[in-house]
Amino acid sequence: MKNPLAGPLVFTVRTDNDTLKAALADQLPVVLGPYETFKLVLPPELESPAIRSELEPYSFWSRMQPAVPDTSVRYVLPFPRGKTHRVIQAYGGKFSHRASPFAYYAIDFDLAVGDTICAARDGVVVGLVEENRNWVHGPDPKYREYANYLRLYHADEIYTDYVHLKYKGALVEMGDTVRAGQAIGISGYTGFTSVPHLHFNVMRPTDQGTLEGIPVRFEQIDGKDLQEGDRVGHD
Repeated sequence: MKNPLAGPLVFTVRTDNDTLKAALADQLPVVLGPYETFKLVLPPELESPAIRSELEPYSFWSRMQPAVPDTSVRYVLPFPRGKTHRVIQAYGGKFSHRASPFAYYAIDFDLAVGDTICAARDGVVVGLVEENRNWVHGPDPKYREYANYLRLYHADEIYTDYVHLKYKGALVEMGDTVRAGQAIGISGYTGFTSVPHLHFNVMRPTDQGTLEGIPVRFEQIDGKDLQEGDRVGHD
């Protein structure tokens, strides 16, 4: 088994064969780190074409494991030092941050098309979409799937999203290691939005295999203290 991604995956086997389940109980599930491989060993009595047919790639599935964030981490604001930007939507914003636990703790900054987006902490690029054209946007949820974005994976198994990049607006590639404050993308006007901006979200995996938003603490201020209209910057 091989993890083809730059983030962790949990592998297990789906089978109705009780003998196979028992034989693999001490090997699975297994958490594979980025690009890691794992050799699944079958007992001799199970080495048969019939058993192997139950272990075809389609029988494998993966999901993120629950994670506990490192609460000592302070995030860098997701734009260059020396810049100041206004908050146009904060926690629980009525336009789009109340729809689900995924986006509730997101913060929108008023970056213009062409502004630089920076990594909020050290991480690895595990998600990248930049093929949507700049004019594909609107204030309707139907445009959500047309947002260009970057996703970073961090040491405590937490993720950050940087959404609404311009067409071909990524400055990094899948699998790249990035540092806090590094330029990673160019802000655009794509997806579910009524104005150009950067949607920034910190997320953790849940035991249901989904992602949910969590509060963020920046170097300068806690995210919970930011309100619509506030201006925030860093030296």
